[in-house]
Amino acid sequence: LEAAAEGGAPAQLIFKHAGHRGSIQDLQWSPGSAWCVASVAEDTREDLGGGSLHLWRPSDLAHRSAEEGVEEVAQLQKKLRTK
Repeated sequence: LEAAAEGGAPAQLIFKHAGHRGSIQDLQWSPGSAWCVASVAEDTREDLGGGSLHLWRPSDLAHRSAEEGVEEVAQLQKKLRTK
């Protein structure tokens, strides 16, 4: 972390997420928190529960205003409801 801070990178950017290692079985947008997504996959052994849960918050909002982000999420939710 110190090396990243010295290089000017925020500590939050050091973590590299590897994602799921198996097929995704379900994906849900959070109804209460814009841009938060939960996904589950069948990618672990049965004796460990048989799957993994990942909570995601894409970094797209880093370069957008809060109003733009909320409006885009509202539009995406409207599209999903009409399908």
